[in-house]
Amino acid sequence: MVAVLVRNKEFILPWFLGHLENLDYPKHNIEVWIRSDHNIDYSSAILNQWVTAVRMEYQDVDLLINDTITEYDDEDGPCHWSRDRMNRVIALRQEALETARRKRIDYLFMLDADIVLENKDTLNILMAINRTVVSPMMSPPDGEAYCNFWGAMTDNGYYERSNTYFDIVRRSKTGVFECALVHSAVLIDMHSSLTGKFSYSPRSGPEDDMIIFAMSVKEAAFRKPLRPSPHVYLPEPVLDTMGFDQIYVINLKRRPKRKKQMIATLKELGLNAHFIEAVDGR
Repeated sequence: MVAVLVRNKEFILPWFLGHLENLDYPKHNIEVWIRSDHNIDYSSAILNQWVTAVRMEYQDVDLLINDTITEYDDEDGPCHWSRDRMNRVIALRQEALETARRKRIDYLFMLDADIVLENKDTLNILMAINRTVVSPMMSPPDGEAYCNFWGAMTDNGYYERSNTYFDIVRRSKTGVFECALVHSAVLIDMHSSLTGKFSYSPRSGPEDDMIIFAMSVKEAAFRKPLRPSPHVYLPEPVLDTMGFDQIYVINLKRRPKRKKQMIATLKELGLNAHFIEAVDGR
């Protein structure tokens, strides 16, 4: 599912939509989810025209436009990221994420409406990287250092520049790198159990959709160490065969690690088992 938020993007929408159409990926396997509001330009008309033309090519196109209000009460202009506007974006991002979960979507591609994907293999490349969250690095304007990732982030969710940032932006180093935050074009592999903990919902820290999401990903991936209490003791279970004459476990000789895991598991379950070496057909 490709999720897109649009506000006042008429200057780039034809190119954005054209390159979205040009992606080398079966359209009948793509759902497009678009939300647009507070427009003062022709964004709504362009979106309606495009959806009318391509709706039947995609698995589904979910377009919702609301132009009854063209500005936020607390904004100084259409380019101002006011608190109300940010909260609206956060809510829509969360709605897209929950929609992907409800519909059991395989991949969710959060894509900003001013990103032009010139490489038609972008989706295939990102999927092949096989990461729960992955993003293509967008080429910054000539001479600019700003890009769509943060090399590091403070514990409070604020930007921190990493030692390798400029090397990556200038492409002195190429490859797949771990980053503290990615935005603008983010592919989420919804197969991963970690995604159940991903969220755009506000929490302590900066009220920013990309920071909130990055912190939720970090928390989901963090495994707290388990420490048993030193004040309690569990006696080892008495091993038995659950009423059977014998319990057999067939194990390949070339799988010693698996055998070790099975021995530990059977011990925890209190099962007395006899291991038999399997015949390897290879």
